[in-house]
Amino acid sequence: MAFQMHRLAETLADPDAVRPSRSSQSIRLYDRLYPDLRGKNRYVCLVVKREKTYGFILTGYLARSIKGASA
Repeated sequence: MAFQMHRLAETLADPDAVRPSRSSQSIRLYDRLYPDLRGKNRYVCLVVKREKTYGFILTGYLARSIKGASA
């Protein structure tokens, strides 16, 4: 993910989907599809924790699909 920083910013600014975490109300998952990532369709998923005055990225990963989404 180190070479994908521009995609992280794009995912936060214009996600394809934003969904709540199953484990915490203060966590949201931001997903964006990139058809050219690793030569295939891959989603960048960012796990973001939101506090009252700020938010921060807990982790990010690549996925083949949005987890929990119906196929």
